[in-house]
Amino acid sequence: MATLEEVFQNIVFRNEQHKAFTSVVYVASVAEKHLESVLEPHKITAQQYRVLRALRRAFPEGIRVYTLREFLIDAKSDISRLVDRMQKAGYVKKQSFKHDKRITHVVITPKGMKLMSEVEKHEDEFYRPVDRISQEQAKELNELLEVMFMAITS
Repeated sequence: MATLEEVFQNIVFRNEQHKAFTSVVYVASVAEKHLESVLEPHKITAQQYRVLRALRRAFPEGIRVYTLREFLIDAKSDISRLVDRMQKAGYVKKQSFKHDKRITHVVITPKGMKLMSEVEKHEDEFYRPVDRISQEQAKELNELLEVMFMAITS
């Protein structure tokens, strides 16, 4: 496997901050591909996994369709279509409220709960790539990512 130095060998960075930003974007893409590969045997995407994980925590109340968007990494995703596909697969169900038909909640189904139980058995595989860093390094990385996040979002 190539190192980041090898991956970026032909790129001229303006400074270390530019290199750091590029590294974060690249590593995030690689991490997403890793997550997808772990989920592939379960026939769900990373986005579907994130939705199911959020719905399992919110069981039995469920979560409003619009609010589910907050749990997705890719904010461009069409949450309505994603939920429709998941409902068709039997993992979730939509519920409207009598007092306001415009509000739709999504609830995980028993089939979705069973799938999450199966996926959880392999959860260690999700985090295997970060097993090589210490708790102290992870804390430092989280702090640096928080600084970066705040700089981007404020």
